[in-house]
Amino acid sequence: MHLLLKWLVSAGAILMAAYLIPGITVGGVWTALVLAIVLGLINITLKPLLVIITLPINLLTLGLFTFIIMQSLFYWLHP
Repeated sequence: MHLLLKWLVSAGAILMAAYLIPGITVGGVWTALVLAIVLGLINITLKPLLVIITLPINLLTLGLFTFIIMQSLFYWLHP
């Protein structure tokens, strides 16, 4: 139940971003649901590896470099 709720909230956030930010477009609700799954899989697989690789710079910036990692992963998915 908790996983389903997180999935729906992520899809809702994607739809809200598409509505509020002019450069982002989403084909519909199903597209947002699939995108939420893909972003979740990328966060599960690539994010921990990138955080470990960039640990020294992450410590120097007190964790703020994590936002750059997340932005890079999102841009890689939606150029």
